[in-house]
Amino acid sequence: MFCTNCGRNLEDGTQFCIYCGAPVEEDLRELPPRKKIWPWIVGVAVLLALVVGVLFILHPWDAKPSRGSSIVIEMPSDEKETEEKPEKTGTLSGEAGTPTETSEASAETSEAPAETSGGSSSSAAKPEEQQKNTEPTEEKSACERNGHDWKAATCTEPKTCTVCGATEGSAKGHSWKAATCTEPKTCTVCGAKEGSALGHDWAPATYTSPETCKRCGTTRGTALTVSAVYLTDMPYSAKFGKLYVHTKKAASWTSNNDYRDETTNGNIYPARDRKGTYYENGFHLDGSTLGPYYITYDLEGKYTRLYGYYGVSYSANLQDIKGYKKYFEIYADGKLIFTSATMKYDSSSQYFSIDVTGVKTLRIQYSATEGSNDLAVIYEAKLE
Repeated sequence: MFCTNCGRNLEDGTQFCIYCGAPVEEDLRELPPRKKIWPWIVGVAVLLALVVGVLFILHPWDAKPSRGSSIVIEMPSDEKETEEKPEKTGTLSGEAGTPTETSEASAETSEAPAETSGGSSSSAAKPEEQQKNTEPTEEKSACERNGHDWKAATCTEPKTCTVCGATEGSAKGHSWKAATCTEPKTCTVCGAKEGSALGHDWAPATYTSPETCKRCGTTRGTALTVSAVYLTDMPYSAKFGKLYVHTKKAASWTSNNDYRDETTNGNIYPARDRKGTYYENGFHLDGSTLGPYYITYDLEGKYTRLYGYYGVSYSANLQDIKGYKKYFEIYADGKLIFTSATMKYDSSSQYFSIDVTGVKTLRIQYSATEGSNDLAVIYEAKLE
């Protein structure tokens, strides 16, 4: 049996409740046990958790709303009905006032959301502006969460975030390479240019090289040219000893004067060697002493090569040359560049070729030895 006052379970035949002291009626029927409500509480809690999870997924709370905008969270219809139940209950039980008052309260309640939506109408009416205002905030939030995505600094721009546009440090500045003859001042990093090219500084052409830029070495055109010429046809700048000229004229033809130097007596001999070979011309130097005897020419750097032959003169007196040896040397700007073979009375003529590129002064000198220097006559010596 059960107490009709507190509902506690009592032993059969009990007249007064041992818990609250209330009298127990004899015809008391057994009351059904009180229903347990905790399973319903757990179910409601789980349902609310699911609703909140769905709202969190649909409406991320990362982005902070911009100032002046409003956030409206619509609750599920079940929860709205739950919140409205007390008002309906109060109206039905008469605790919240008359039905007229309830209708007025409902009207006021319906107007309130309208006012709320009217207050945020500027935000709702201009979704593009709202999106524009929230985008920087979202970018900033992304950089705050994940860090900046930096683009390296350049010559003109500092290090810059490609997401939010934040900058750090300063631009590197240009690394200039000096201007050249053909290119202006140029940055070696980004290729930017400044000013103009310097242009070439041309040195005049010579007989050995064309016009050449003094700054970069670029050349244009060709070297100056000069016609080949025999040494016997060139004026000499200095000599020591008597100059003997050899030509194709008859051996009996002689002259008392050197045709290039009237102050020195000389003779003209036939241009023929001991073996009987004739040449266009030839010469040698000699005197009354051992020497040495020499002759000098100013080439002025016009020529590149000196070539010809040398041998024993056909006109040499065998008694004057037999038993003797002779040779000659050639100097270019004071430096020895060639020494002939030592010639004897029965030596054959020999060919020679010498590089005289850029040489300004050429000197041919006979050795200071006994015997006649016509043991080593220079035939057809030619510059080109």
